[in-house]
Amino acid sequence: MTKQALVHHLIGLTEEERAEVAALEAALIIAKAEVSRLSGIRHKLIMRGKQRHLRNGHSFGGHDPSDFRVLHGHAGKPEYIAWCAMRKRCSNPGHPAYKHYGARGISVCDRWESDFPAFLADMGERTSPKHSLDRIDNDGNYEPGNCRWATKAEQMANRRNSRKGK
Repeated sequence: MTKQALVHHLIGLTEEERAEVAALEAALIIAKAEVSRLSGIRHKLIMRGKQRHLRNGHSFGGHDPSDFRVLHGHAGKPEYIAWCAMRKRCSNPGHPAYKHYGARGISVCDRWESDFPAFLADMGERTSPKHSLDRIDNDGNYEPGNCRWATKAEQMANRRNSRKGK
């Protein structure tokens, strides 16, 4: 009998409880492996000089800590990068473009704010490498019906200072 099995036997766990403990232990092993993987990513960022330190002492390579919980398989892809940038320029007063977005009252809809898969489901993948995220109504929020993938030329024609009557 293994040490672990002996402990389970001594504390009187049923077979069902033992199976549940084993499943939790397996999940813990997976979680530890993921933490180790993320630590390796952090180390690589530090070595490349891309690590940023937040006021509370934590470092996340310039990303929101919640961005590290990606399970959708799109991390690093253009759609995910656009989603992260959209959220940051609307909510982070320290972002260089905040004055053009968040400070003007532009926000991200609740559906997209913390749900990349919802954003991707509504927007679809980028049409081509020449396309980036654009708001149709520049005074409107980032939300379904007001966003599209547009080329630089389409975006230039849709600027606040280039529309008639503005």
